[in-house]
Amino acid sequence: MPLISRDDYEQWTKGIPDGHCPICHVKEQILLGESKYFVWIANISPYWKYHTMIVPKRHIDYFSKLTRLELIDFQSFLKRITKHLLSLGLTYDDGSPLTQFLTMFRESADKNKDGYYKMDHLHIHLVPEQRGVDRFKLDPSAVETNILKLKLDETKAT
Repeated sequence: MPLISRDDYEQWTKGIPDGHCPICHVKEQILLGESKYFVWIANISPYWKYHTMIVPKRHIDYFSKLTRLELIDFQSFLKRITKHLLSLGLTYDDGSPLTQFLTMFRESADKNKDGYYKMDHLHIHLVPEQRGVDRFKLDPSAVETNILKLKLDETKAT
């Protein structure tokens, strides 16, 4: 699946059958890497350039439901992904180096409120962070990002 605009994403979610979780079906995603308990995928409708997500393989809806082993794996996997991303020499549009990432997740019980589709599969957003960036202003050009260049090289131990 290619990266798609927010408008296209809203249309796409309307076609998701009840009980189907696109995140559980990793073949419907752009897989960038995996660990024992998590997968790292592209956000198919990115808010910002290099917007990705870390998702537990087990379908759960809240971060607090992660097991001790999953939490340990998450910490290790996040460190590995971040180290990998920083090694790629990525830059912001102004040419300044990308030097840090922000992780975000939502804990919410208001699924499908006002017709807005919300994934009930926990997904932790991983996005570039830069001082002064208005992180809540969407970047429509993010869909043009070559997201596959972020993919982990599973042959390298990091």
